[in-house]
Amino acid sequence: MINQNFHGESIPQRVSFLAQICGATQKPTGQDKFLSGVATLEKATPDDLSLFSHTRYATDLKKTKAGAVLVTAQAATDVPKGCLALIVPNVLLAYGQAVSFIYPESRSSSTVHKTAYVDPSAQLARDVSVGPYSVIQAHAQIGEGTTIGAHTVIGPHVEIGERCQIADHVTISFAIIGNFVRIHAGARIGEPGFGVIPTPQGPVFIRQLGCVRIGSQVRIGANTTIDRGSIDDTVIGDGTVIDNLVQIAHNIHIGKNCTLVSQVGLAGSCSLGDNVVLAGKVGVAGHVHIGEGVTAAAKSGITHDIPAGKTVGGFPAEEVVVWRRQVATLKNLARRKTKDDATRRNA
Repeated sequence: MINQNFHGESIPQRVSFLAQICGATQKPTGQDKFLSGVATLEKATPDDLSLFSHTRYATDLKKTKAGAVLVTAQAATDVPKGCLALIVPNVLLAYGQAVSFIYPESRSSSTVHKTAYVDPSAQLARDVSVGPYSVIQAHAQIGEGTTIGAHTVIGPHVEIGERCQIADHVTISFAIIGNFVRIHAGARIGEPGFGVIPTPQGPVFIRQLGCVRIGSQVRIGANTTIDRGSIDDTVIGDGTVIDNLVQIAHNIHIGKNCTLVSQVGLAGSCSLGDNVVLAGKVGVAGHVHIGEGVTAAAKSGITHDIPAGKTVGGFPAEEVVVWRRQVATLKNLARRKTKDDATRRNA
């Protein structure tokens, strides 16, 4: 059961409306009802929407008491009588679309907590909310409907667009941010890049003169860092999703609709085309270009340019077919060595 203390009260929606927004085909047709919540297949009631997203829950699907279930065409025949099947190509995507209407994210009216500090020169549009002990510094601009959590610092001249959600303990400086951006707790945006020149007398730090430009509908995970550019700006394209604990160095250009999973590390001045997917702990060397639509397997180390459309893995990263052959060859050599050692011991 969804905890309304955290997520607010649901707004009941008709099945026919949910089918429309999800692009779903409803079976059986001609029936309609209100759904007032979401739940797993096992716990759902006739008032709930549920989803079948993995074959391991096949038994739960056949027994569910949900009012309606999001399913693929292959699983639709297993939906029990009395439950409406909403047939979609992508169940998780459809669920995300539906739940945003049943549990819409609440927006606070314009409030600035009494412990927050807003510089007189800062510009706050309508319905901006600023949490306890947060600081909005000189000439910052905050767009309509944006919420800022507790203990967050927005630096001088920072621009944040409309309907953004900035969580607690975030620091943002030297940045221009688009609309509908979500930045989770502890993120650091606009810190200086690692501009260090080693000398016999010790490291010399170079002042970083760029900024960070973040497009619209970007999501940035908790404790992720995005450094500002040294001369050129660091750029994050529209629709990109960045997980927790990701390091994005100075001068990096990330295209639209990319996905960076937890603990990815991008060295300075590398670039990613649109629709790139980097799985967990992928490392990318400096000045490397990754083409559009590339996918990199977890823990890959990318040390050279990757052409568009490739799937790579391993260190140094190779096309996935080559990488898998390398892994298989290494395993076979190890097995052969173990077998040879055993033969010599028994001789």
